[in-house]
Amino acid sequence: MNSSGNAAFSGYDELLSRIKNQVGESVIIAVAGPPGVGKFKLAVALANSLSSEKPEISAAIPMDGFHNVDAVLNDRGLRSRKGSPPTFDVNGFRHLLSRIKMNDEA
Repeated sequence: MNSSGNAAFSGYDELLSRIKNQVGESVIIAVAGPPGVGKFKLAVALANSLSSEKPEISAAIPMDGFHNVDAVLNDRGLRSRKGSPPTFDVNGFRHLLSRIKMNDEA
């Protein structure tokens, strides 16, 4: 177990330290990997660690809300590949990241 209590994440303390060293910078961190490996769990752990020092400084945002609906996937012939990169609403996620970067709540 590392000092942050996150036994499942090898290199967690080093990653957290690297993020904290980005003082004065806005940073968006994307965690990539196959389904079920703990990407969102890692993102939540990092966000919680960062927010414990400065509330509301970080957030973990899941990609689950950005899956294209089955009708769109069927039209594109991608239903059998649901969950793969081309089946996500990349433009919707890009828009959300732009709003986060601008700190736009509207």
